[in-house]
Amino acid sequence: MNSSKRIFQSAVVLVLSLLGSAVLAQPPTVVFTSPSQNELDILASSDITVTFDIDMDASTINDSTFVVHALTTGSHSGTISYDSPSKTATFTSFNGFAEGEVVTAILTTGIESSISNPLGGSYVWTFTTSVSSGGGSFTLDSTYGSGSSPHAIFTGDFDNDGDFDLATVNFGADNITVLKNNGSGVFSDRSDYSVGSGTRYIFGADFDDDGYMDLAIGNGGTDNVSVLLNNGDGTFATHVTYATGDGPHSIFCADLNGDGAIDIACANAFGHTVSILLNNGDGTFVHDAAYNVAASHPRSVFAADFDNDGDLDLVTANLHSNEISILENDGNAVFSVSSVLSIGDSPRLVFSADINGDNYMDILVARSSSLSISLLVNNGDGTFATPSDIANGHSQYAVNASDFTQDGSLDIVSANLASNNLTILENNGSGTFSLIETVAIGDGPLSIATADFNNDGSLDLAIADFFGHSISVLYNTGRAVSFILPETLFAVQAYAIDPQSLSITMGDFVGGYTAADIDQPTIVVNGTVSPSNIIYLPTHENFLGDAIELEVLIPDFLAGYLPIWGTLVENYIVEGQFTDETPFTVTGQVTLIGHRVGDINLDGAVNILDLTYLVDYIFRGGPPPSLMELADVNGSGGPADVIDLIYFVDFIFRGGPPPLQG
Repeated sequence: MNSSKRIFQSAVVLVLSLLGSAVLAQPPTVVFTSPSQNELDILASSDITVTFDIDMDASTINDSTFVVHALTTGSHSGTISYDSPSKTATFTSFNGFAEGEVVTAILTTGIESSISNPLGGSYVWTFTTSVSSGGGSFTLDSTYGSGSSPHAIFTGDFDNDGDFDLATVNFGADNITVLKNNGSGVFSDRSDYSVGSGTRYIFGADFDDDGYMDLAIGNGGTDNVSVLLNNGDGTFATHVTYATGDGPHSIFCADLNGDGAIDIACANAFGHTVSILLNNGDGTFVHDAAYNVAASHPRSVFAADFDNDGDLDLVTANLHSNEISILENDGNAVFSVSSVLSIGDSPRLVFSADINGDNYMDILVARSSSLSISLLVNNGDGTFATPSDIANGHSQYAVNASDFTQDGSLDIVSANLASNNLTILENNGSGTFSLIETVAIGDGPLSIATADFNNDGSLDLAIADFFGHSISVLYNTGRAVSFILPETLFAVQAYAIDPQSLSITMGDFVGGYTAADIDQPTIVVNGTVSPSNIIYLPTHENFLGDAIELEVLIPDFLAGYLPIWGTLVENYIVEGQFTDETPFTVTGQVTLIGHRVGDINLDGAVNILDLTYLVDYIFRGGPPPSLMELADVNGSGGPADVIDLIYFVDFIFRGGPPPLQG
C-alpha cells in the first residue's frame, strides 16, 4: 500500500514537473499596447508602452528590438525602460512625433523573457497622432514647378530640420524632384535626380536606419525599383536598382517581416503580382518573392494590419478586373490571397485607415470611372462589408484620409484629375461624410500628400499636377466665421449653436466712416490676416444704412468647443484700417451657447476634477451633474454610467479620444 502511494505521489510530481516545464517553455506574448492597434487621435508627445504576459529580460528590450518608425518623420530614437512588476516596456521618443502622422511600433523576436525564451513572433502595430488645429477648408497658396508629368508625390522631413519637404516622381522625365521647405511652407530649394524609366510612384522611409529619410521609386519601364539613400543633409546618393516583377506601378514601404527594417512591396501591373523586397537591414534589398493577386493589373498597393494579428497585410487595387485583393501576411512576409472583392469600375488607388473609429483598418478606393469613392468597412477579422459609395461628384485618381477638421476622426480628400479640383469630405465620426468644399487647383491632379507644411498645427495638402508639370500647395485655413458690422465699431455679444457659423454684431461707425471705407485686406482677427480670407457679403437684412457683413476665415476659432448646454465666452480682437490708413481696433467677447462636453463641474475646463466628480457620482452617491448631458462623454445619448467613466479615464490619462457630443 505504501509502495503504491509512493508510486502515485512520484507520478503526480512528474506530471506537475512536466506541466511546469511546458508552461516555462511557452514563449512570451504581447497582452496590451498603448496606444492600441490602429488607435486614432493620440497626442504626438505620447509614450509607447507594451505589456507582456510574463516577466522579460530588460537587457533584450533595446533600440534594435523595440523599433519605432513614423510615416513623415522616419525612424525615431528615444529612451526605452522596462518595469518588471508590471511587465511593461516604455518607449519615449527624443523628438516626439509629427501631428497627424501614422506611427508604427515594432517588437522583434530578439526580445526574450527572463528565462531566455524569445518572443513568440514579431509584433507590429500602428496608430495615428492627433492634430492641434484645422478647419478643413483649403486655400491654394502656391504652385511650384516639378519635372515633366509628376505622377506621384511624397512628403517627409528629408533634411531633419523639423519641417516637411516634398518629392515627386516625374513620369515624363524619368527623374525625381526634391523641394525643401524653408520652415514656413515655401518650397524654393529644388534638386532633380535621375532614376529608371517609366517612373510611376515614390515612397520614403529610413531604409538604412541612420536617422534620415531615404526614397524608393517604382520604374515601370525597367521593371525595377530605384533606392536613393539620403546623404544626411536632404540630398541623395545615386540610385541603386533592385529587380521586381513585370511593370511595377505602385510601391509601399513598411516592415513586412517584423525585423525592424523597412521593406518594399511593389504592385506589378503587367505581372499581376506583388513583389516583396526585403531589407537586409542596411538599406540594401533582396527580391524575396512575387505573389499573384488572383486578379488583373494591380495598379496600387497598401500595407495595413487588417486582421489585427500583429503583422502588416496587403491590399491591391486591380484596374482591369475591377477588384481589390487582400493578401494575408503569415508574420514572416509570406503572403496569400485571402479574398478578392468586386469594387466597381476602374479602381485606381487604394488607401487604408480606420474610417469609422472602431480600431480596425478600413479601405478606400479611388475610381476613375465613378463619381463616388468606394468604402469597405472592416468586419474586425480582416473580412470586409459590401462596398458602399461616398459621393464626391467627380471621378478620382487618388484618395487620402487625414484629420483635417481637428475632431479626432479621419476626413477624406480626393484628387479629381478630369475636373482639375479636389473634393474635401468631412467625417461625422462614424464613417459617413458631408461635403466641405471643392477646391480648384492645377492641371491634372493625380497624387496627394498631407502634412503640416507651415507649422500651424493643421494638416495641409500638396498635389502632383500631372498635366501642369507642377505641385500645388494648399493650406488648411479653417472655417468661415461671419462678422456683421453695421453702424459703429462697438462689439456686442454674439451667439452660436453651430460652431461653423458665428455672427458678431457691432454698433455705429465713428468719425463719419462707413462700411465702404474699410480697407478690406488689412483686417486681422486674433492675429490672423490674409487678403484672401476676407469676403464682402450683402448687407445683413436686420440692419439699415451702412450695415455690411464681412466673412472672415479664422483657423480654429471655435476649436475644442462642442455646444449645447450652458455658455462659454471667447475673447477676440479685430484690427484693421480705413482707406485713409486710420487704424481701428475692436475688442469684445463671443458668448457661445453651450458647455464643452466633459465639463461636469461647470468650471470652464475639462480635466481630472470632472473625472473625480463623475467617480463620486457613480460609486459614492455624490451629487449628480447639473447637466447630465455633459457627463455623457461617450456620446451615447444616455445617462452617465461606468462606460462613460472608462471613456473619460482613457481621455484624461492615456490621450484617448475626447468627449463626444451626444
